Amino acid sequence: MFKAAVFGSTSYLGKKFIQVVGDVEPFSKQTGFDLHFPSVDVSLLQQKKVTHALLFAAMTNVRACEEMQEESWQCNVNGPLEWARQIHKGGMTPVLFSSDYVFDGASGDYEEDSATYPLNIYGSHKKALELGLNEVCGENYLLIRLSKVF
Repeated sequence: MFKAAVFGSTSYLGKKFIQVVGDVEPFSKQTGFDLHFPSVDVSLLQQKKVTHALLFAAMTNVRACEEMQEESWQCNVNGPLEWARQIHKGGMTPVLFSSDYVFDGASGDYEEDSATYPLNIYGSHKKALELGLNEVCGENYLLIRLSKVF
């Protein structure tokens, strides 16, 4: 049985996901989740029999990532990887989101294993996140690569 917990439930995509799916636990709202210092109450998730945890939190504004590189690295790479490590260590599957910004846009029709060539800091962050997930979680994670959502 699949039971999801949502972190970043107040974000644009997090709110939409909860509206569509409905039966999920919006943990970021309840616990004050912060990507600067991600701390997951794994025992609470286990008690609620959560099988998958979704992270809808990131710094997605491309210009802000350029202007605040250290903070955006923490929100887009270090924080999510630490969050994924805690979720994975707790026996659940972390679900994270990346972006087609990992590509340079030269050819299009990209496949899952297409070479990545980010053209900006945001794309570089997402590439680093993708590479780091395998180190942190082995093969027990789901990464969904989205187009930029407006």
